[in-house]
Amino acid sequence: LAARPEIRAGSAVWVHAASAGELLQAQPLLAALTAVRPRPPLVYTYTSPSAEPLLGSVLDADLVVPLPLDTRRNAADWIDAVRPRALALVDAELWPNLLRECCRRGILRALVSARVGPASRRARVPWRYAYRTLLRELDVVACADADSATRLLAIGARRERVHVTGDLRVDATLQRAASGEPPPALPFPGDHPVVVAGSTWPDDEAVLLPALRGLRDRSLATRLVIAPHEGGEARLSGVERSLARWGFTAVRLSRLAAESSMAQAADAVLVDRTGQLYRLYGAANLAWVGGGFRGALHSVMEPAAFGVPVVTGPATGGSWFAGELRHAGALFPVRHAREAEDVMGALLASRARRDAAGAAARAVLESYGGATERTVAVLMGSGWLDQAGMGDPAGSTYARSGTRSI
Repeated sequence: LAARPEIRAGSAVWVHAASAGELLQAQPLLAALTAVRPRPPLVYTYTSPSAEPLLGSVLDADLVVPLPLDTRRNAADWIDAVRPRALALVDAELWPNLLRECCRRGILRALVSARVGPASRRARVPWRYAYRTLLRELDVVACADADSATRLLAIGARRERVHVTGDLRVDATLQRAASGEPPPALPFPGDHPVVVAGSTWPDDEAVLLPALRGLRDRSLATRLVIAPHEGGEARLSGVERSLARWGFTAVRLSRLAAESSMAQAADAVLVDRTGQLYRLYGAANLAWVGGGFRGALHSVMEPAAFGVPVVTGPATGGSWFAGELRHAGALFPVRHAREAEDVMGALLASRARRDAAGAAARAVLESYGGATERTVAVLMGSGWLDQAGMGDPAGSTYARSGTRSI
């Protein structure tokens, strides 16, 4: 910081996205902030090591560092060192000491792409009382969806500061899919449909693998790419055993080049590298998304961005976007292996049906785009960006984007 006097000038905009997931969400906002003129210094902080492999995506920031542990002394020392004018927190993580020290110094505070699910403990006693106090210290609450806005108001957010601007994950997912980065080369012939199963848990595999075996018995041979949610060696070895038990010949993604003869005979690829899944959805004819048997469904936006229909377990209520896809005929929840076999068989046997479902998935995702512009418009309208030294927001295209308060 001693070598970066422009940061300490008191006009820096500070974005905190705690982990890899939040950083992926924040990328469109970070890009938008660097594009606004005049451009203030931009500071990005994180707390989880999971964000570190993605730090190359925020190279336009003037300072990228991990945030110290949220103690009162650490928060005060950090803020005194950086001297930001405005802070944006991504998703729903609120840091008590950080917010209080920002309040004491008159630093404007925003929560963006805010999401609170129906089962969130933030809405339950006793956590809601602590969360209410923190919510009321925010100048802007830009919500990912109307249901989250309603829940945050019920917890105690100030109504005049709550806006529905949309989910930044939508813009981030569309941008990543449009990047043109090809999926890793797979060793499968082009005449077999490919199922990409992402972020799977053992209860997903207990339904998916027998269903795919059933399709083979019906002469509908498929090729499988499977990416377990947890990628430790013990978990990967367990998935390999399950694949073999159901008749698959599997090779790990990291070994495709080194084991070319085995790869040519493989009908399943086990993903053992992080950061590959979203690109692999681009090679899919059908996606299985894990977490649907445990009420913690993983992202269904990524396959939707590639126009791929989704099959998952029945517990999708925690994902608003899954509900939208299901309503559009693009997501198919299943309860057991026989139902999964029938649903996947119908989709894989009919290209027209599969294409229609995939097009519907993409259309739903695109219909929710534009959250970045709406979020920036709210920040400007509230004085958050103007206060940060960005000049008159009236001349910005962002200031003309539609937003909605509730």
